[in-house]
Amino acid sequence: SVDSLGTFARFLPGLGPDTGVVQPRPRLAAELLRVARADSARAARATEVQRAISGLPPAPVRIPVDTPRAIPRNVLAGSLRAAGTITGSIDRFSLHGTANGTGLIVRGNAARHLSATYAWENARTAQSKMSVALAGDTISAFGFAFDSLAGDLSYLKPNGTVSVRIRQNDQRDYALSGDFTLDKQRNVLRLADVTLRFDTTTWRTTHPATVRWGGRGVEVVNLELTSGPGQRIYANGLLPTEGRANFDLQVENFAVENVAELLQSDLQITGLASVEAHVEGTAADPKVRGRLDLVNATYGGTPVPAVHGTFDYANRQLTTNATAIDSTGRTLATVNGTIPIDLALSGVTGSRLLDLPINVTLGSDSLPIDLIPQFTTAVVGVHGRAIGKVTVRGTLKRPVLNGGLTLSDAQFTLAATGATITHVNGSVRMTGDTVYVDSIAGLAAGPVRIAGTVAVGNWRTPAFDLALTATGAELLNDERGEVYANAGLRLSGTMTEPYVSGQVTIVHGVFYIPTSSGKQLVGAGDPALFNVIDTAVVSQREIFPAQSSLFKNLRVEVDLAVERNTWVRSRDANVELYTDGPMRVNVTGDALTLTGAIDADRGEYTFLSKRFQIKRGSALFIGSPELNPTLQITAEYQVKQPTGNTNIRVLIGGTLSQPRISLESDAQPPLSQSDLLSYLAFGESSNSLLQFNQTSLSASQGGNLINVAGARLAGVALGETLNQLEGDAARSLGVDVFNITPGDVPVNTGQSGLQQFITGTELEVGRYVNPRTFVTGIVSPGAFTCAANRNSSETGSNCVPPGLTLTHRTSKGYRFETGYSPRYILDPPTLQGQRASGTGQFGAFVIREWRF
Repeated sequence: SVDSLGTFARFLPGLGPDTGVVQPRPRLAAELLRVARADSARAARATEVQRAISGLPPAPVRIPVDTPRAIPRNVLAGSLRAAGTITGSIDRFSLHGTANGTGLIVRGNAARHLSATYAWENARTAQSKMSVALAGDTISAFGFAFDSLAGDLSYLKPNGTVSVRIRQNDQRDYALSGDFTLDKQRNVLRLADVTLRFDTTTWRTTHPATVRWGGRGVEVVNLELTSGPGQRIYANGLLPTEGRANFDLQVENFAVENVAELLQSDLQITGLASVEAHVEGTAADPKVRGRLDLVNATYGGTPVPAVHGTFDYANRQLTTNATAIDSTGRTLATVNGTIPIDLALSGVTGSRLLDLPINVTLGSDSLPIDLIPQFTTAVVGVHGRAIGKVTVRGTLKRPVLNGGLTLSDAQFTLAATGATITHVNGSVRMTGDTVYVDSIAGLAAGPVRIAGTVAVGNWRTPAFDLALTATGAELLNDERGEVYANAGLRLSGTMTEPYVSGQVTIVHGVFYIPTSSGKQLVGAGDPALFNVIDTAVVSQREIFPAQSSLFKNLRVEVDLAVERNTWVRSRDANVELYTDGPMRVNVTGDALTLTGAIDADRGEYTFLSKRFQIKRGSALFIGSPELNPTLQITAEYQVKQPTGNTNIRVLIGGTLSQPRISLESDAQPPLSQSDLLSYLAFGESSNSLLQFNQTSLSASQGGNLINVAGARLAGVALGETLNQLEGDAARSLGVDVFNITPGDVPVNTGQSGLQQFITGTELEVGRYVNPRTFVTGIVSPGAFTCAANRNSSETGSNCVPPGLTLTHRTSKGYRFETGYSPRYILDPPTLQGQRASGTGQFGAFVIREWRF
């Protein structure tokens, strides 16, 4: 009995610290992930209505905890129990016993439980006979995973019997039984029965077969398996190590997905394959000829055209002729030619691909390109057809291309950005060692075009000279935003040293910042504020990684410009960004740097349900290895009072990693910090909150502090409730600003709670009518109440007209602003309290801006 086999690890050779790991076959992990995704999709459908109301995203896919993992080769672990009896003498004895192992890990293989019954009778005599019965569950052998394993083996020299039963999972199991003869010259395995079950499909031998190996080579005699009419596997003949081969293989209508299941591969392929091959010649110079047919195939769920072809290999040359056809029998593409390759079974040194003349012709009449996403994750939703003819001459190291391809009415979506390019048409010519991209053009809201050359004299390191131009093209369109840009980029250099240069101008768009969770209110000096800033820096590094294998060999020098009407939005912010001049984006080695400034003079940020207006701001990047810009931001909130307006400013300076934050106002004399906070929370000074501005007739309505707090908190509750609605409405209506906020309305003690709630709410909508003109409209629901009760004595401060603001900027730095805004005037106090009357105020401004 051994409780821990690990105790003996140091005594066994080959269990050093650097022996690597055995990776699990990928199919089990892929199936677990597929089930997890199906469960997630089911849960998403069940909670669709709830999420639509709450605005919550779908739950993430949870990776199953029992996903298989790699097993180190240098680990020896588990427990072992063995018991038995031995009788006889040293020259003639018999041994009987059992052995059980639990949690076994041996040289990269593992078993949860393993048991064996063994017997060795008449040991060390001519009548010596051995027999073993083995059973195990949850087996991992050489990376292959099995639910259970059972086997019986007996041997009486030179003959024996064998029976093996393997259960891969509920849908797949395999079995083999027969007898064998072991001999120094020739070993023989006589198969009585072979069964392979793949779900509802079962392959079984029709009669006994024989396999011989050793000496001359491997010989198979009449091995045949069938699975219903028209499905057959047959092998017969010799594959020699010496002498001449004579081997036949026939496969009819074998499901190729069963091969992936048998090999536990995650290859998502289906279809029926038929193969016929005849092998002759010697091991050093084999000759193979045959045919291949693949029908009803799919790859990754995408239909694959039927393929019919022949092949012939001799004298280190593979000649093939294949045709792809669609479901109607129309020919889509043909491939024929000769490839130099060494398929010898012995005596091969160096590469099997030979540097000898190649001759291949590819012709396409209307080949669908829908399969491209199955070979790359860069694009999805690919549709279209390719037409053309290409010939390849020269050698594999120095190919010579001739011909051309035409892309017809294609479309695809960039997986990284969600941008969809449609109506893609193009022409590519190939002459000698150069591929000429005459033009590949498409529409992504605006036109996109690629043209240039690719030199393929050395196909391992091709050289590029490609130019991309775009005008108003969709650059981003997913949950992160919707952005349109002009671009003029050039890709040059080789595959090992690519270089990208040019300019990208974002003409308009919206970036959506993910909603943060666990938001807390913190003071200007609270360390928690700087923790939030540090988190922002971490997120920024995730967006622009300082070290990334993606930029390992890429060198980038691109000017980036941002025009007005480019917004960054979140649940609490809506800020317009732009640049006065282009920023420089550099990628040198693996580091990304920015040089230049991003400016902002329009936008808002919500704090305590108050919307601070961004008056001016900038983030200056100086090309340092860390993206840590210098900040200069001023945000302002205007408290409207009958006696005048008070502007409260938040000033942010320093750097993103170490900001300096201060609070001030334009009031004279300066306001205290308590008054500033009181204005932010309640719209009034701290002293006025303690004044009981009431009469005996209104005493039951409570003090001024309670009324003010009730009105403000109602507005805050409304804002929190409708935050998600604002973002969705702005996106759906196509406007740049859509706000529902509490208005700065004087508290009217004579109004009911519902009246105060309606009066204290404002709707704001803003949009660019052209790149230089911005229009904003403001209206209160109280205006509609006023219209309905125009002759009633109950009308008051809710009777305010809508507001409208128009801003136009010129190219020479002038800004023209005009607007009509709602204002409130206090009425003379009465025994019923004091009311406020609504009115409007018109203003016009001409502003000249200089930037330096």
